[in-house]
Amino acid sequence: MAACGQPSGFAVTYLYRDQPAEQKAAEVVQQSLARVGIQVTLKKAPVVEFYKAYGGNPEYLKQNKIGLIAKTWAPDWPDPESFLTLIADSRQINKEFSFNVSVRVRALDSLMDQARAELDAGKRAGLWSQVESRLAQEAVLVPLAWTSTLLLRGQNATNVHVSPVYGDYDLLTVGVR
Repeated sequence: MAACGQPSGFAVTYLYRDQPAEQKAAEVVQQSLARVGIQVTLKKAPVVEFYKAYGGNPEYLKQNKIGLIAKTWAPDWPDPESFLTLIADSRQINKEFSFNVSVRVRALDSLMDQARAELDAGKRAGLWSQVESRLAQEAVLVPLAWTSTLLLRGQNATNVHVSPVYGDYDLLTVGVR
């Protein structure tokens, strides 16, 4: 707390989507941060408009002094570009709808540009690793939970394949006997 200039602690508002699991996670964050002197006020927002009107709207966040936001993200394909660009590129921040509302590190933008342009797979992977490391150093995004899905299927299901990327059934290949 002393390192951030707030040795006596501070207060912050935590915005989350109006869902039971997110509320429970927000309460755990609130209790955990209270132990180090951070007073967290919880504020829920409707799921349907969360990204556009609340958690993805930089102006709303600024006006309402929101300091923490619960968000989820999953890659569209198994490559760091498919998720890091949207959550960490400062050029993705806009007035009306943003997944990234907090990461404004120009050095990350430059590293992402280099990674996107790199044709050598090994060098490209190394650059994306640098992006991830720098993002972790900035400590502006904090992973709180990893969702795990319980998979069940009937006896007559055929050609069942679990995608290693998404951890769920690949519905394009499933059939029925």
